[in-house]
Amino acid sequence: FHRCQYTVLPDMKDRILATSVSSSWRFNTVNGVNFNQIYNGIKEIINHEFATKYSESVQATIWDISAKVIEKYGHIETIRFSLPNLHHW
Repeated sequence: FHRCQYTVLPDMKDRILATSVSSSWRFNTVNGVNFNQIYNGIKEIINHEFATKYSESVQATIWDISAKVIEKYGHIETIRFSLPNLHHW
């Protein structure tokens, strides 16, 4: 990320990721689509990537998830994510 004179937090390798994942996608066709199978498959990809992969950033993880979803499911044209920071204090 960008660093400047206002950067105050030191680089860390163990910051906590606290977020809530929301996702939506658009199909390029509806003919012959098993919507339940795709929904469950996308959910599995998201869970697997977050649970098993170390990533330098949530953006990198979302990029990897998106690429895997689009590669696996040819009916998916676009996928979007919302991952707001959750603050617990």
